[in-house]
Formats: sequence, structure tokens, C-alpha cells
Amino acid sequence: MRLFGRRKRGAETRERVSAAPAEGGKKGLSLRALLPAVLGLAVAAASWLYLQQYLATHQKTEEITVPARDIPPYTVITDSDLMRRTILAGAREPGAAITPGELAGRMALVPLYRGEQVRRERLADPAEADRFLVTVAVDPVRANGVEPGDLVDVYLVKSEDVPGALLASDARVVALRDGNGNPLVRQPPAGLAGAVQQAAQPGAGVPAMATLAVRPGDAPQVIRGAANGSKGIALVRKFRPGGFPAAPPVGPEGAGSYPAAAEVPGGQGAAAAPAG
Repeated sequence: MRLFGRRKRGAETRERVSAAPAEGGKKGLSLRALLPAVLGLAVAAASWLYLQQYLATHQKTEEITVPARDIPPYTVITDSDLMRRTILAGAREPGAAITPGELAGRMALVPLYRGEQVRRERLADPAEADRFLVTVAVDPVRANGVEPGDLVDVYLVKSEDVPGALLASDARVVALRDGNGNPLVRQPPAGLAGAVQQAAQPGAGVPAMATLAVRPGDAPQVIRGAANGSKGIALVRKFRPGGFPAAPPVGPEGAGSYPAAAEVPGGQGAAAAPAG
């Protein structure tokens, strides 16, 4: 019996020993099967990194001229205010200045920020520096989608039955603000938190005030748009100076419906009052 017991245990040992190489072979096959996948991922990652580096060093670029510092409105730009900036080809905004000569000697009509592209319509001849700044009440309809730097004619609109009367021609939009006094700029609020905070404020992002640069003689007429509760000022956007329209015909309200002409030395008068 003892010999039989020994023989049985010996047979079990031989079976375990013979089964061990089979299990080791399965593990080896699994590792060999995973190796090509790991190598493939490594090659793909290396190729992606190489492609990104290639694109970063071989994309077409161009140089433009931008402000080297923040420039306040109505500042005459000098060469020391400018620097060169490299951008991707095709990323230049329409009408943006390219050479320093397009900016130097010109006057900024709106705030210009360091490094931003400067569109030519945001600049003017320094001769406009003698203009007066007047802030008037507007709304989205009467603001007519204007932006800082736009050239506009300023009208007084009393009702649908009365044609508008011209108060000022060739005024320049300097700034737009919402009902909370926040400036309306092209840049969106910084981050999601800024957007949420702005949306939570009633009237945020909606034009309610427009600051205009007008000729000195036009200021007394345009200033009526700053009266408390004023809703009569409308801005007409234009693309070149001039084009002073004829005086409107007499409206149903009769004489006195329009502001009287005010020819002031140094400025252009407002629309003439219709004859009674």
C-alpha cells in the first residue's frame, strides 16, 4: 500500500510538471500578440508629433504691423508705437494695416490694443482732433449696427409721419456702451464666467449710448440726444464723407417740426427748418 501511495503521488507530480509548460506557452503567445499593437501605437504617436512639428515650421506666414502698446483714442500714432507681428497666411483681417506707413502719422479713433490687427477705418487724419465728443442715447434699431470707427450722419426722428432731420454729417463713432455703462467691444467676455456674468446683467451687450465725434458747430444740435429719456437720435452709417442730403419736405405737423438751422462758425449747420 505504501508503494502504491508513492506511485500515485509521483504520477500527480509528473502531471503538474507537464502542465506547467503549456500555461507558460499561453502567456508567451499573449505577449507576442500584444507587442505589434504596442509598437503600432508608438509609431502612430511619433508620426503625429512629427506632423505637428512639421506643420508648425512649414506653414506659410506673413508679417503685419500692430500696436506695440495700448493706444488711447485720438492719439497720433508714431513709429515707436508699432511693432511687427507674424501671423499665418490668410489670417489677416480684411482692411488691416500691413506696413508701418499705413499707421504712423494717423490718429486712432478708438482704443487700439497691443498686438491686435488694426483696420484702416479705425484711423483718421489728425485734423479731426478738433472735434467735440458728444454721447447720445440710442437703441439697437437706431444705432443701426454701427461700430467704433464708423462714419455716420446723425438724424432727429420724431415720428413715422415726419421725415428725419439731419443734425450732423460725417460724425465719427468713438465708443458704444450698454445700459450699464460697459463698453461694447469686438472681443467677447473673458472666459465662460465672464459671459455668464454679462448675461446676468439686464441690458448687458445691448447698445444704449453712443459717443460721437462731431464738428463744433454740430454739437449744440446733437447734444439734444443726451436729454433724459431722449429717443429721437438715429445714426445712418456711411462709407465715405459727404453726400449732404437736401432738406426734408414739410411734414404733417407743419412748421417748426424740424430743428432750425444753426450756422455756427467752424461747423456745418443742421437741417434747415421748413417754411411755414
